[in-house]
Amino acid sequence: MTARSTINRSRRAALVGFLLCMVLSAAPSLASAIGPSQFVVELCDPAIPGGNAPGAVFAGNTNFVTPYNNCGQPGGSLGIYAFREFGKDQGPSNQWTLPVSSPPGGGIEALTVSAGACGGNQFSEFYVVQPGWPPNCVGETRETFKFKPALPSAVVPIVMNCNGFCPAGSQVYARYIAVKAVDPLAPQVVAVGGSLVSGEVARGHQNVSAEATDQGGGVSNLELLVNGQQATTFQPHCEVAQATNPNIIGTVAASPSPCPKTAKASWSVDTASSPFQQGANSVQVCVSDFSSFTTVNKACSAPQTVSVNNSCTASPVAGGANLTATFARNHDEEVTVPYNHGANIVGALLDASGNPVRGATICVQGQTLGVHRETVPLAVETTDAHGHFTYKLRPGPGRRVKVGYRHDSFQVNRLLRFQAHGKPTIRLSPSVVGAGGTVHISGKIPGPKAGGRTVAIKARAPHSTRRYPAGEATTNRHGVYRFSYRFDNTGATTVYGFEAETSKQSGYSWAPGHSKAAFVKVVVG
Repeated sequence: MTARSTINRSRRAALVGFLLCMVLSAAPSLASAIGPSQFVVELCDPAIPGGNAPGAVFAGNTNFVTPYNNCGQPGGSLGIYAFREFGKDQGPSNQWTLPVSSPPGGGIEALTVSAGACGGNQFSEFYVVQPGWPPNCVGETRETFKFKPALPSAVVPIVMNCNGFCPAGSQVYARYIAVKAVDPLAPQVVAVGGSLVSGEVARGHQNVSAEATDQGGGVSNLELLVNGQQATTFQPHCEVAQATNPNIIGTVAASPSPCPKTAKASWSVDTASSPFQQGANSVQVCVSDFSSFTTVNKACSAPQTVSVNNSCTASPVAGGANLTATFARNHDEEVTVPYNHGANIVGALLDASGNPVRGATICVQGQTLGVHRETVPLAVETTDAHGHFTYKLRPGPGRRVKVGYRHDSFQVNRLLRFQAHGKPTIRLSPSVVGAGGTVHISGKIPGPKAGGRTVAIKARAPHSTRRYPAGEATTNRHGVYRFSYRFDNTGATTVYGFEAETSKQSGYSWAPGHSKAAFVKVVVG
């Protein structure tokens, strides 16, 4: 090697180093982010459509060399071949310049390149990326060039330069250029809509729509989370491929922004299926940008509470629109019956034109007054050929009864109110007392929530229907009451009757009622 070629080589290496330093100093500092996305952009690989060597530009003397770009072919590369001997007087360097850019707002952390060069001598300078690499005539080698801090852009040069005479048959090439890109910019969910998040009670199938944006690698995935679990997902089309080469095996991107910057999704979800549950549900939409590594930028919309109520058994028969339901006893939506009596509910289901709907499922739900906040399923009935149905409500405490028809998300209800008179028990002891003596009165009122209730004790003389207040008692937690009455003013032997009576009381599920009469004989003399 002559002194002149050594000087030229040193100057070129210094120039490359200076340009690299200029690029590094101009690179913006990347904003810190938890788990920035990382992915590989593959250049000059037949796995990528067209081989993907965008923007590659050749400058040189094609009278002596042939530049070629056959990256789209198996085993192809980007290179320069000298088909005849040439020297320094045959023009400037022959060079491919392949620009490499990062995702918007991101950077390039590393380049991994496979390259080869052969035919050079002491007067030649063949290299890829930087002078001195790859070594001459040792076959194809691989090298990783790391950049810290990351570069916003870079250039992959492929150079064939002569300072003397370069022999014919010389060649330099590169391929399988894997660009490791980092994307710190998180995506954003910009809109969430649809019937599921309308604020209404959700039943059956509901729709959800979402829109998201990302300024880096693009939106690669939108997912709907329900109670922290994925309910459904949408993956927009991204320009990716599966690479298998010495530098990378796996998913690679065809460009620094392989996925769309804006993506919209629309889903139909069944609220009767997992991960939905009856009652309150947490719903949110999450978006991820593109990443081919384990870390990924992800953002989620604020959780929204959605109330789901599929407690009314769905009917397989569609078309119901108008539902009627009343008590058969009085053809009204409210009824009060004696203690230990039930009531029949009758009704009909018609379509929008007034025609009967046959074979439809009718759900019946109940809510015990003063006890339950939510309705619970009681039964299902089926409409007959005339759209009619009947349900026999069992005896018991007062209830709100909801009769409904549901087909998927459509539901129509009728609310009825059933009440029954409470009936306390009563017992007197002893059954015979002397004048001035005391009778002990006890009994029990029906539950539920029978504790702490007021029971009025009424007394009446023989052959009289008029009852007189004797006092009040309070039930214990089991609904048992106790009361004592002293006969101070009885002038003749008399038989008295006593009854226990309940009144309307907050939180008590029985209508006012009274016991049968119990008798005590007061003996004088």
